[in-house]
Amino acid sequence: MVVLRYLKKQCIAAPSSCHRIFHHDCIGGSFIKRTVSSSSLSKDDDQKTVDRLAHDILGKPRFDKDGDSTTMRQRIALSKSITLVESKSNEKRLMADSLLAQLRNDPSSSRRAFRLGIAGPPGVGKSSLIEALALHILELDKNKHETSFCPEKIAVLCIDPSSHVTGGSILGDKTRMSRLSYHPNAYVRPSPTSGCLGGLGAYTYDAATLCEFANYELTIIETVGVGQTEVELANCCDLFLLLLAPGGGDELQGSKKGIVEVADFLVVNKADGQLHDTARKTANEYKKAMGLLRKPPRWWGSDENDCSNHTKSPPVLLVSARTGIGITELWDEIVKFRRNGEISGYIHKKRLLQRR
Repeated sequence: MVVLRYLKKQCIAAPSSCHRIFHHDCIGGSFIKRTVSSSSLSKDDDQKTVDRLAHDILGKPRFDKDGDSTTMRQRIALSKSITLVESKSNEKRLMADSLLAQLRNDPSSSRRAFRLGIAGPPGVGKSSLIEALALHILELDKNKHETSFCPEKIAVLCIDPSSHVTGGSILGDKTRMSRLSYHPNAYVRPSPTSGCLGGLGAYTYDAATLCEFANYELTIIETVGVGQTEVELANCCDLFLLLLAPGGGDELQGSKKGIVEVADFLVVNKADGQLHDTARKTANEYKKAMGLLRKPPRWWGSDENDCSNHTKSPPVLLVSARTGIGITELWDEIVKFRRNGEISGYIHKKRLLQRR
């Protein structure tokens, strides 16, 4: 009865020129109220703003008096659009829905980015690994990698925890990625969880879609520090990478259910210095556990030219974000995953399930 009274009150308060249907999405155990418009925007200014944002996100040239380049306008429009998507205002959410619909219907927005999700416990080095991996990708020689996946533009969406006391967020991930933030072909956007559980924000999927429309070929999504049950990232990305710390448990740690079961890659970070032997031992323990816990990956089965790389469990890799050890091998495995996933249709099926 309380829910019905609330919905009735909201519907009465909504303007008659803009009919809205309220429904709830359950994300991480929290119900998020969303608005879906059944008509066009009520204000001409809002519609002009949406049209301008869509025009700039798609990278179309504008013949006006301002001196901003197309790339700069695209970055500004992308930031404003993500702000609209994350807004809790009904009016802003209506503009965001109209913007996403307009971008999807545009004939020039046919490109699709690859989405890499990275999760792990607090302090494992997710931001450091993302910066090292992204800089490695951007510094690759495009002429030598013409036949393989070699993105020229990378977007990073960092989810930062919000305070349960004040409601604010530090949003310090961009500070940790200082070198990557200044790169002209990289876009780093920190966002708060706003009280949502599961490691992601309420509209991270929509933010990743906007980066895709802005022609970012690779979108990296970093979650907050997660535990064993936060698996929502698997419903938002093409490849789910779980980052682990050396010495983070005993032999039974890798056999536990939860996030380990849905991860496509397991990566042990900080494999350098005094922790190198410990990291190698941790990786071996997870390799043994994966051989018993996981079935053969479906995305290796359809590539006849790469049968030698068929594995019985997800890869368990050793990297060091500080020294760069293992970064090249990690990217090679990611490229191999994308190639086999595209050939087998695994990524396409996963995207369909995510949209549904």
